[in-house]
Amino acid sequence: MGQGRAAELMLTNRPVESAEALRIGLVTSVTDDAMADALETAARIAALSPFGVKMTKQVYRQTTDSPSLEIALALENRTQILANATHDAAEARSAFLEKRRPVFTGS
Repeated sequence: MGQGRAAELMLTNRPVESAEALRIGLVTSVTDDAMADALETAARIAALSPFGVKMTKQVYRQTTDSPSLEIALALENRTQILANATHDAAEARSAFLEKRRPVFTGS
């Protein structure tokens, strides 16, 4: 959702029906059981490397408003180097080769 649409919704305080919310990107899904959907999404995130999730959030936030592509790519490069040096990255590689689910420790 763009800044213009966000400003319009904040300034007018108009209600947004679920179909419109999905169409404009205010929500990512509309289901009959929102709680089950949210818990499934949370479980998928929790199964990932804690370091990877933290870095993904950090890079997303910082590159969204990055002053240049060069700066955004430098941050991504730094993050990839740091992430590749973690025990979780080694675990991910081993799990892939052994065709099993990884067990991440956050280290």
